[in-house]
Amino acid sequence: MTRWVGPPGRLVVWCAAAGAAASLVVRAPPLLAVALGLLVAAAAVLGGARLAALAALALAGGLAVGVLRLEALAADPLGGSIGRRLEATATVTGDWRGLPPRWAADARLADGAPVLLRVAAGRPPPRGSILAVEGTLRRPDPPKDGYDEAALLARRGIRAVLHADAWTRVGSRGGVDGLLDGVRERSLAAYAPAGGDDPGRLLGALTLGADETLSIGARETFRASGLAHLLAVSGSNVALLVALVLGAAWVAGAGRALAQGAAILAIAAYVGVVGASPSVVRAGVAGGLAAAAWLLSRPVDRWHLFAAGLAALLLHNPYNALDAGFQLSFAAVAAILLAVPRLTRWFEGTPIPPLLAVPIAVSGACTLATAPIAWWHFDELHLVGAVPANLLAAPAVPAILWLGVLAAALDPVLPVAAAGCAALARYPCLYLYAVAELGAWIDAQVRW
Repeated sequence: MTRWVGPPGRLVVWCAAAGAAASLVVRAPPLLAVALGLLVAAAAVLGGARLAALAALALAGGLAVGVLRLEALAADPLGGSIGRRLEATATVTGDWRGLPPRWAADARLADGAPVLLRVAAGRPPPRGSILAVEGTLRRPDPPKDGYDEAALLARRGIRAVLHADAWTRVGSRGGVDGLLDGVRERSLAAYAPAGGDDPGRLLGALTLGADETLSIGARETFRASGLAHLLAVSGSNVALLVALVLGAAWVAGAGRALAQGAAILAIAAYVGVVGASPSVVRAGVAGGLAAAAWLLSRPVDRWHLFAAGLAALLLHNPYNALDAGFQLSFAAVAAILLAVPRLTRWFEGTPIPPLLAVPIAVSGACTLATAPIAWWHFDELHLVGAVPANLLAAPAVPAILWLGVLAAALDPVLPVAAAGCAALARYPCLYLYAVAELGAWIDAQVRW
């Protein structure tokens, strides 16, 4: 069967990703990398190895782009202002992290310089807010207890921290980003009928990745139970969103082209509203390409979709390769692609019913594949309760996500119906929270 992109296309994507990752080690000048790639490609063409020529060009191109991106991230436009007091305008570009009254979020000053903005507030302003701030510009905190703030911020191109003593919200950013910010804030407000406690806030956490609204205890419970991946929007969220969009299009009598086009637009909007974390971008790229393949009546190559997400993230920022979320996300997907089909076939000869075979295979494969990464980054393992917790949680996730999407979509036109969806979502959220507590309890019986 002819593949959608063909073997050369897959090879190019893999090599581009490999070149971008190699830029973390090989800091060759971009022009030199491209020149060497052209020389190797020319030699390969003369030798009749056109596939090798494509690979060389893609590898060199990925390396050149990676080096350029690393040079851009290494810029320090605020280096001369460290230690000074500033009166500046800052736009909040990321989600807030921390605990009341100390919060921190990525931001950009009026001249485009990136900073980490720290404020003291009971409830900080939403993402996309434009703030007039007064404060002191400092370097990130030195490494402490294994946590290196400076290194982590540098991977995002941030080398200065603005400690704001006073701030005033003076507006919101406009354009597409402002539109997406507004959708996110209105959606989270529409989820209020689900409740203000941790189970109620799960609706926003699972649907929009707003896990910052959860207490530290709740986040620890989900991590200990092996359900923390549910708080990071990923492929399952995108797949459920596409299923909802296609189902709605079928009910409305829309044709295939319109339905798949709507799915692509929904994926793009969803990624923008949630935020461009590695797991979201990977899922968005894979979902968008899969929808485009279906739209063009082409077969879908799952490994090409995997490589496309990998290349997109590494070409944008090679430091993503060092991110725990990046590694966990791609390890889990690789485990699903490699191990789940084999485990499912193996279960055919066991007493495990077919209805449970796939969920058990997925949960077990992902847990084992991600365990070494979690141990490396977080010095802990949560293996005992993860499989049963994931099996018990599986039925609740689609209900929560679909009710969350419906509540957000209906709120502008039918607020009463939206409130009903949010209130109804509280019940699967309560169930999911109870499952997380059970999984954490099981895990606590055997400490790793």
